Formats: sequence, structure tokens, C-alpha cells
Amino acid sequence: MDTWATLKASGYARVRIDGETVDLDEAKPLDSRRVQSVAVVVDRIKVSKDEASRISDSVEQALSLGVGVIEIAIADSEREEPDWETVRHSQHLVCGCCGRSFNQLTPHHFSFNSTVGWCPGCQGLGTQTGTNPAALMGTPQQTLADGGALLWPKNDQAVSQWMLRALSRSTGIPIDQPIELLTLSQKRMLFHGLGPRWVEVRRSDTTNSDDAAGGSASGHPSDILFRYQFKGFYPALEEASRLTPGLRAKLETFVAEIDCSVCNGSRLRDDAAAVKFRDHTIGDLVHMPLDRLAGEVDSWDLDKRERKIAGELVREIESRVSFLRDVGLDYLTLHRGASTLSGGEAQRIRLAAQLGSGLCGVLYVLDEPTIGLHPRDNLRLLSALHRLRDQGNTLLVVEHDHDVIAGSDYLCDFGPRAGRHGGNIVAEGTPRAIEAQPTSVTAPYLSGEKQIEMPTVRRPVYSDAGRPMVDFLTVRGARENNLNNVDIDIPLGVMTAVTGPSGSGKSSLINGIVYPVLARRLHRARVQAGRHDEIGGLRYINKIIRVDQSPLGNSPSSNPATYTGVFDLIRAEFAGLPAARERRFTPRTFSFNVSGGRCETCEGSGQRKIEMHFLPDVWIPCEECNARRYNDDVLEVKLHGRSIADVLEMPCGEAAELFAYQPRIHRVIQTLCDVGLEYVTLGQSAPTLSGGEAQRVKLAAELARPATGHTLYLLDEPTTGLHFGDIEKLLHVMQQLVEIGNTVIVIEHNLDVIKCADWVIDIGPGAGVHGGNVVFEGTPEALADTATSPPTDRPVSVTAPFIADAIRGTRIAKPLPPGTHPEPAPPPRNMESPTEEPSSSVSVNGDRPVASESVVKEPPAPDPLKSGPLKSAPLGSGPLASGPLATQTEPSTPLITQPWKALGRRWHTLAKGFPENGLPAWPIELVDTALDLLAKVAGEQSFDYPAPDRVGVKLESGDENESLPLWAELETKRTDGVHLKLNGPKNAIDLEQLLSIDWLETQNNSGTVNVNNAEHVTLTLRLTELEHVQSNKLKAFLQTHLDRTRLMS
Repeated sequence: MDTWATLKASGYARVRIDGETVDLDEAKPLDSRRVQSVAVVVDRIKVSKDEASRISDSVEQALSLGVGVIEIAIADSEREEPDWETVRHSQHLVCGCCGRSFNQLTPHHFSFNSTVGWCPGCQGLGTQTGTNPAALMGTPQQTLADGGALLWPKNDQAVSQWMLRALSRSTGIPIDQPIELLTLSQKRMLFHGLGPRWVEVRRSDTTNSDDAAGGSASGHPSDILFRYQFKGFYPALEEASRLTPGLRAKLETFVAEIDCSVCNGSRLRDDAAAVKFRDHTIGDLVHMPLDRLAGEVDSWDLDKRERKIAGELVREIESRVSFLRDVGLDYLTLHRGASTLSGGEAQRIRLAAQLGSGLCGVLYVLDEPTIGLHPRDNLRLLSALHRLRDQGNTLLVVEHDHDVIAGSDYLCDFGPRAGRHGGNIVAEGTPRAIEAQPTSVTAPYLSGEKQIEMPTVRRPVYSDAGRPMVDFLTVRGARENNLNNVDIDIPLGVMTAVTGPSGSGKSSLINGIVYPVLARRLHRARVQAGRHDEIGGLRYINKIIRVDQSPLGNSPSSNPATYTGVFDLIRAEFAGLPAARERRFTPRTFSFNVSGGRCETCEGSGQRKIEMHFLPDVWIPCEECNARRYNDDVLEVKLHGRSIADVLEMPCGEAAELFAYQPRIHRVIQTLCDVGLEYVTLGQSAPTLSGGEAQRVKLAAELARPATGHTLYLLDEPTTGLHFGDIEKLLHVMQQLVEIGNTVIVIEHNLDVIKCADWVIDIGPGAGVHGGNVVFEGTPEALADTATSPPTDRPVSVTAPFIADAIRGTRIAKPLPPGTHPEPAPPPRNMESPTEEPSSSVSVNGDRPVASESVVKEPPAPDPLKSGPLKSAPLGSGPLASGPLATQTEPSTPLITQPWKALGRRWHTLAKGFPENGLPAWPIELVDTALDLLAKVAGEQSFDYPAPDRVGVKLESGDENESLPLWAELETKRTDGVHLKLNGPKNAIDLEQLLSIDWLETQNNSGTVNVNNAEHVTLTLRLTELEHVQSNKLKAFLQTHLDRTRLMS
């Protein structure tokens, strides 16, 4: 009653209690046991222009009394007063329906890094652990009407279609729009449902018409067929798993990081996430790919007031999005987490930030910005770098890419080799000036003098008649990420390159589907495979190995020696030494990971960590062991004068020479050298290795294991961080893997790798939503042909023009494909003729040259200029050449292709073709090892196969009229040994290096030097043991001989 008296004293006459107007004199006291609605009637008025002043005063008075809130009841004579329509207005940020009030929003409310703005459910992370939504939906390009919701009843049932149309009509979710275009709020309704709300299915929903789908008015009860509750995909799965225990175990395979159920992945609190600009929330905008976002921003047409408020902000958004697109990141979204970015993507994002800063006079240091970049985007990146330069900045770029090197203003070439053999600037100047400097190791590749040459014959996948010649790994219905339900056949037993722009779906196909399926089937790995229908051909594969660029380990104790397992063999070798046995040392004593022989001060790491408050930790060398890892007793045990610590500090190249007579150890270390890591020390800490180095260590570890064949190797951009010469080594290793019956699938942008592959699968044509399709399957030559003759039934490959240019300017490694023969070549200059009288000879016995009367006579052969066309001789009948380094002449009639011509190098590694069908007295793998040695010295592209019993090694002078076409010749079909003959000037022989080869002292007449004249010498070495060709001293001698021969020729 005191309330009524106070109101009456203030001049008010009426109140409205529970919707009914009562005079204050007649108002009854309020019942404290009931919830009642009470409003003061400030004025009753009929709206007209004459009453405008009165209305204004009454509204002002009501807002003052209601503390900013006013209710207007619209009188209706046909309805009872409690049923009158009531409109509430508020001066506060409050919802008119539920009454919830909101704070004034500031820019901090739109930041997920601030407690003011982040989602309380995920604290701004935007994710939680739950069922992967990608497993519940189809491809991003599918619509709900096409079956994009996998948990929805099949759309071939009429009732299912009625229910879907009713859901669309009642919620506004478009069922004919691709899933990727749905807003976050619409996706939230699909995954989390509508709560207790009922969806009415009407007769109009049984017809597929716009009026039926778009109508929202409530229907007549007779038009309603039935009602249902849409609980959402997640609640439905949870209830189903509770009722069906077997389903819960199946759902565990779909558990992953999913969008937060509170903010639906927007990372923001609900009021900030609900704010819309041009019908899009901030969550919608950050989930758009950059190319689509750029189009959305361009469509914003601001009026004069909006331009005054946000014109400068929109211009800044446009420029920053443009900078990101300029560096080839069209397919990324702003929502993408930094931890999911590759190193190249993160670096290009930082580059884009600098492009927009407008700074000048800044020194920018970039480390291989082209990592993961398709050749199409290289020019865009190079243009962005030039823009930074033109703004008055200096760019220092560490790069191996041909386009970036050629587009630089100044070039510093380091070398001549890696590791301890490098560290010098061997050439500097403009790219054009560098090409003329003979000391540069990069210039020959820029000028085209050196090339990574293509194989002459690719391994066939289909015959000319179109019949498959290999088995296939078939993938059907791949739709992970942006893959558009693609079907693909991957040939086995060949080298396949998977190409396409960055973000086109290559990794989703290979790393997201193929690897997980095979790893689960073959190795019982607990990895989740991406969405697909089925994979066939698994019976043809025994093992799958993925070699990626992830670190070997985060511990400093991990290194190439421990990762490859060779350190266990080295420790066992040291434990077997007499000095170790006297001290009762075991292999465990030589481990730096356990107590016993290690330095306990640093626990075998060789360095100590100093914790710095508020600063990164600092590592310093251990004072106790001087960074040697071991105690003094262990370091006293030495192998050939080297302690276990010395071995760990050795580059792989030196270690291979040290353990040349321990085959098991040498094989593993030599594999590290074969993949281009001869400069890396065995004990180099794993965290200090680059991604490319770590990947090659993993590859070497797999190569060192016993070969089983039928293994599938997956490599993701293995050329990252590799020089042209290192790429050539890597290609040789990959081809070796295929030669022994394995399959190699490589995801790559490097054109040198693509052109050397047997089969190419190009995915695209663009990135992100513009990719996900198989654009091309076939050989590199066929892909190059589509650049000039594009197909009409599928998109055009963006890789085709680049691979066409690469193939057009590339030499073929072996210019003798089966069925063809070389042009006649002039006989080598100053060569000894088999019919000439013996000349003076010098025998090499390991001590010094001694005059001798004996001469090695070469078997006679017909003069190529007199005896007419050569005839094919029976296999095993002896040498067919006219001298140690002679070549065949062009036959006048076509010859039948012989096995040694068709097989090439492989023929010479077989136990066939020996005289009288005999067997060699030396290990048959000696030939392959010797060819590997010559390939490292002169390059495998220099090999020639002129006869079934010998392999020629070209001088690689590049001059067609050169009179010394061959530098060396390897006779492979002699039973007494493999004879290596070297031809060149006498000054090419380094006697000091030659006499340092230890195994020459153990053989009688192990080599001869034939002197035909005073200028040129033919040196013959007989190889009978694997240790002969595994000696680094022999390799150094051959390298010196070849370099001097090239220089003097």
C-alpha cells in the first residue's frame, strides 16, 4: 500500500496489474506469494498530430520513471485487455523478447585473445574434442538436397525430402546451396539442433516449389501432416551411442578436434559473434578463403555515412587481403591456426605483413620463401619481393629456386661443396656475370650447361594398345577436405609424382587417405583416414613408409647415427677392441644416453642448459668433458686413432672411409652419403637439422634396411632445401628404390622431379574450393602436350605449361633408347691401336712405377671405317669394341634390339654374358657398386652402353667435335675382375693419390699404365673386391683425374 500511496502522491492515477488497468484508489495490495506484473499508467492517449507535444512529454516522463524502459499497450476493443498487443522500448542494449541486456561493444569484444571477447567455453581456441563434423557431412560442394548430410535419411525416400523442406522453411537453412556457403549459425543449427522446438511438415512441403520452401506462415491444422523434433547431428549421435553400445566404439574413430559447441568455432562470446555486417558475422568472414573474401569485400558498397566511419578500415582490409594473395595464399582462411601452417606458408604471411607496412630502409632476410609454392605462384612471389626492393629495402634471400636466383640483382654462390668442404664464396656478381665464372657450382645450372636430365625410357604403365602393364592402387570416392569425390588409379612399381597448386588437395589425398588406410591395414597404426568410399589393390603392397620433414626428435641426444641405428653397430665395434675388452667395456659403456661411460655432469649431451629468467634457455659446452660427451676412460679406447667422440664429430663422408672394412656399418653410412648428407656429422643434434635434412636421414634409414620389395614410399616435397646437384642425387636414390621393385609416390612442385617421374597425377585446377579434382593422369610428356592442346572434357592443368618448358629444354640422360644407335664418332685421339707394336709400359705395384717390357694386348676388332656394318655377336662371346674406349658405328640396316641395349645398366649387374657362360671370381654386386662410384664422380647421365661387356663414361665436355668422347670404360664381363680403364693426359694422374690406395699393394699386376705417346696415358685398374670401390681414396683419385682431364682437354 505504501507503493500505491507514493505513486498517488506523485500524481499518477492508474496502474496496470497483470495486464488489467486499475485505479490506485481501488488497487488491492500485491500478493507476495505470486509473481505479478505491475506497470504505472503514465497517460492514455489517441495518436494524432495535435497530440505530438503531449506524446513527447508522456514518453519522456515514462522513460524517467521506468529507468529507460517503456511499454506501450495498443487498445483493441475486440479483445480483452490482457490480450492487447504490447510493445516495449528501451534506451538500453536489451533483447525485446527475452529481456537480456548487453554491454556496449568495443573492439576488444571482437578479439579472441582478450578475456573480454573470447568464448568462455573454449577460451578463444575455437575447438574442442568431439566427433569430426567432416565425417558427418559430404563434400563441401554438395547441397543438403543432394545428400550432403550423411546422417539424414536417404533422399530417395519421399518423407525424407518432405522433412528436409520443412526444416528449410522453418529455419531458413537453404537446402539447394553448397554446404561450404552455409553461415556459422546455419551450421550450428544442423549440428546442435533446434532444442524443444517442433518442425511442422505440411502438405505444401510435399511439392518442390519455391512457394512451398519459402513460406513461413503457420498453416491450417488440416494442412499439417505430422511434426518432428530436429535434435541435431551431435545429440542424435550421442543418444544413439548410448542406446547402442557397439556404436560408441565405432564413433571413437571419428573423434578429433572440432569446432567449439558454444561459439561454433568463431572463438568469440555470443553477443560479439552475433553482430552482422552485410549479412555476415565476423565468424563467416574469417572462414572464407582469401580469394572469396576479396570478392566479398569488393562487393561492399558503402554510403556516405558508412564511408566516413569505416572507409579507411575497408581500404586497409582490401590492401592486406591483396598482399596475402600476392604471395600465393589465395586458398587460406583467416581462421587457420598458426600451428597448422607449413614453414613456407608462415614465412609468406610474414612477408605479406611487411608488404603492407610501407617501411623503407629495412633489411629483410628470407630463407627459401618458395617452399611449397607451385611454379605458377613463383612469379607472383618474385613480384612481391621486387616491390619490397623498390620501396627502398634490401632483401637477402637464401634460395635454390631457379626463377628466384635468375631474378636477383646480385648473387653470392657458396661452396664448393657442403659442410667442412664449403664455407667459401666461389662466385659473386649478377646472375649473368656468374654464368661465365668457372668456379661457380650454381652457374652451370643457370646457363643450362648442366641439367638434371630425363631418363631415356620411362617405365611403362599402359601398353600402346591401352592395356595396363602394372598393378594399381585404386582410390574411390575421396572427399577429404576439398577433394570432390575423386576416383584415382595409382600405378605400382613406378615413380609417381603428385602435382598441383598449393592447397589443391594433394596432401589430403596421399597423406590424409592413402597413408592412413595402408598404415592401419599393414602396420595396425592408430591413425584416422580421411573420407573415401574404398581403396583397392592393397594386396600388392607389403609395407608403407612415409618420409616427411618432421624433426627426428626434440631431444639433443637424437642424431643421424642413433636414428639410422648405425650407432649400435659402432658401439659394438668399439666394444670389441682389445683396449675395451681389457677394461671390460660393453656396447652400453659407449652409449651417451645411459650411465657408465658418459659424462655425468652433462648426462652425455656435451652441453649444459643454463636457465635464464624471462629469457630463453642458454646451452653452453660442458666444462667437465669439453663437449666430448664421455669420460676419459672411454675416450682412451680408439679405433684407427679415433675415439668414439671423434667418430660422432666426423662428417658422414669421412666416417664412411673410416669404416670401409666394416660392411654393415659402411653400408648405412654410405646410404647417408648417397642422399647428399656426406657433410652432416654422425652426432649432429636432431633439432639442428633442417626439414630437408631430417627427411633425407629418414630416407637413408629406410634404404639401409634390407630390401623386401613391394614397399610404398610416400615423400612430401623432398627437394626442400636442396641444391640442383643434391636433387640429382635424391632422384638417383628414388629411382634405385623403384628398380628393386618398390613404388615411390612423391608430392612435389619441383619441375626436375616431375619431368623424371614415370607417371604424373595432377590435382587442381586451383587451390582450396577451386581444386580437389584430378586434372590429369599420364606421363610428363602427355601432360606437356595438354599445354598446347587442352582437353575438352576436364579442366586445364596449370602445371602443363611449366612442365612443357622444362621438358623442351632438357637433355636426355641416356641417348641410346632401345632400337636406336649413335652416329659414327671419330676414334679417340692418341689411343693405342690393338695392331700397333708394343710400346714402353709401366707397371703399378703399389710402391713406385717400374719400367717393364710387358704390354697388355687388347683383343682385335674390325676397323669401323673398313669392315662395314657391325653385326650383333652372341652374348658371352667376348668384347665387341675396337679398343678400350672405342664406340660403335652406325649400322646401315636396322638391328634387332638386344637385351643389353634394352636393360642398360641393369644388364651389367646380372650374372650373364660371361665368356663360355662362366661365372665371375668376384662378387656380382661389385659392378653395381663400381657404377655407383663412377656416377658420384662423373654423373650417371654420362654413362654410355656401347657393348654388352662394357660401360663407357663420357667426358661431359659438351663439345660434339671433342676427340676424347670417353673418359673411362668399365669392363664388366671378365671373369678375373672388373677392369676400370681411364684415359687422359699423363698429368691427370696424381701419383701421390694413386699410391695411397692401400689395396694396390696386396695384388700383383693390379693395374697397368699404357703409354702410347708422351702426352696421353691409359690406366687400367683391376677390381676384385667390394672394398676396392668403397675406398674414398680411390674416389678422390678418380675425381682428380676427371677434373684434370677436363681441364687439359
